[in-house]
Amino acid sequence: MKSFIGKMSANNAPLSNGQLMILLKQYRTGKPIDRIHYVLYPDYSKRSSVIGEAGIDTLVNDYEYPTVNYDFYQKGGYVAIDSARYIDGLGSYEVISHQGFIRLRTTTWVDYDHNFFIRKIEVSSLRKNSRRRVKVVPRISLMGEICSEKDGVIIAEIFNSSHIYAAMASIVPVKGEKHYNHSNYLFKRESSQVCVPENLASDDYYIGEADIDEKILNWAPELITLPNLSFETELEIGNSWSTPVYLICGLGKDKNSAYKNLIKAENNPEESFAITMRKWKNWTNKARNLEIPIKFKNIEYKITLSKVIIKKSLQCNGLAPFIGFRKYQGNIWVRDSLWISMTFSNLGYEAEAYGILNSLSKILEKDEDGYIYCVYDGKTTTNIEDKNSKEYDFAGLIISAVWYLYINSGKQKYLGKFKPLLIHCAEWICKNQDHTGLIKPCCGIWECFTPVIPGFQYEHMAWSSCISAFGLKTAAEICKILSENDLSKKYMTTSVQILNAVNKHIVRDNVLCRSLESNHMDASVLLFFTWFPLYEKSSPIFKNTIKMIDSKLKDHALGGIWRHDEMTYIRGDGQPWIGTTLWLVEAYVCMGNINKAVNYLKWVLAHTTQCGLFPEAVMSKEIIEGASMSSYAHGGFLSALYRIKNVLEG
Repeated sequence: MKSFIGKMSANNAPLSNGQLMILLKQYRTGKPIDRIHYVLYPDYSKRSSVIGEAGIDTLVNDYEYPTVNYDFYQKGGYVAIDSARYIDGLGSYEVISHQGFIRLRTTTWVDYDHNFFIRKIEVSSLRKNSRRRVKVVPRISLMGEICSEKDGVIIAEIFNSSHIYAAMASIVPVKGEKHYNHSNYLFKRESSQVCVPENLASDDYYIGEADIDEKILNWAPELITLPNLSFETELEIGNSWSTPVYLICGLGKDKNSAYKNLIKAENNPEESFAITMRKWKNWTNKARNLEIPIKFKNIEYKITLSKVIIKKSLQCNGLAPFIGFRKYQGNIWVRDSLWISMTFSNLGYEAEAYGILNSLSKILEKDEDGYIYCVYDGKTTTNIEDKNSKEYDFAGLIISAVWYLYINSGKQKYLGKFKPLLIHCAEWICKNQDHTGLIKPCCGIWECFTPVIPGFQYEHMAWSSCISAFGLKTAAEICKILSENDLSKKYMTTSVQILNAVNKHIVRDNVLCRSLESNHMDASVLLFFTWFPLYEKSSPIFKNTIKMIDSKLKDHALGGIWRHDEMTYIRGDGQPWIGTTLWLVEAYVCMGNINKAVNYLKWVLAHTTQCGLFPEAVMSKEIIEGASMSSYAHGGFLSALYRIKNVLEG
């Protein structure tokens, strides 16, 4: 049975519109629950959360069976989640769950154009010919204080790092009329707390809420914050879905704008849903056709959803601060942003690809040697790179991403726009070779091989030198187009020198290994046969390296491909990753071995969540992590289909 979103803390289902993002989870302290875990506004930084730890959930009281209670600490047992999906793979998320005889359906969406979100709540009975009255109570844990209460509308001043306002209400349609009544609200002046039940296993708690790196043994006894604002509606239900209750939240930088967004939503919530779905559909239809003659179950849904997920990772300013593992979420990583940009370029989304490059170019910071830092705070856009994790791939990747934008759009203006940045990157590469001819030692693509980890040092990485060689090769082409002929000759000459050094020092027995210092394998070298081609298909290095990676990095228990075959004690080592497996898919496609490619692609598709999200890594048969990873996983999936289509169509 497929996971829903998965218990690990980095797993969530995102919905967003460029300023407002909500993250949904389906576990709390190890128990299933249908919950909005984060509401982030006006950016996607975790420090911009509007709601507290308890999030937003729904309590249902059945007067006949009063133990039915959608909450994690009640005595009535577990809530069963029956299904979860993005409706049509687009911009709304539906969860159906039940407990006892009561079934609950929630449909949640962020409006495409305005800063509000809506959760539509419907209830039905699983018992035949049963009509009963129930109480439906949406509950919210606030990160602030109520500053206005009027006519069923609550406005709260939110004390996050942006200091914004949230307007909240719950409405119910009036039968036979075109307007809505407000639900009654129940407000507690301050958040209440309860101890975690004694019989709650610590593993459940850590899987539900904590990062695996945190030491849960020091937490007990733990306090859990409960919601401090509730709305209450009584409904009569039967076997079909009830009259809906709409929980609405409008956000704004002042009380007036928050209230206006709430009113827009209240006027016609179903119209907001229809417009949002239509606009997401229109956006996905703009992409290049990825239909391939090989049939996979639900492939159209997953293609649509993957396009939507990488779009949802973008803020309206073009930055993409939303990836994988929990501690990285909300950061802006140069490498991942460039991957998303190149994916957009391949799919024909020129504006999005350019937007990422343009926004990145405005925040990049350099050290005294011209090194561009690789990671930035999602809110302040300031450098937060670990000083012990130097990654010397930025220059080649930036040049490559601009090149992808140019070759897919055919517009020379982009080369002129980014010329100063391109020249800086190319010159940095030229002066950062050492006596070996390779790029100086660094930690590589995975941030693993660093002196911080006992027993490891920086290495002359194949990844860093090869991406630099490819970057200089494309920089030479760009300079030729821009009539910078002397620079073109310089960059091409240096590119050849670096690749010759790679072949001399890192290629062993016609296999491209991880580094000068190690004979181990690294999946990243697959990209030099696909995305950043340095070796022809006829080269023995091409075939031998792909075969060696399939042999050395395949997980024979779980399937899929590891990142590398070294145990650095960094989380994710020794587990198959979706992104690296997709790199092998693309490599086999380029080799012409479609059968191998299809088999690995089937493995990838078998490890999505029930709603279609790709995780970052498969930790065991029961645990996946990093669901909603947009660059390596969803972007890699779309790129793999793009390459299969191109190869099969010649």
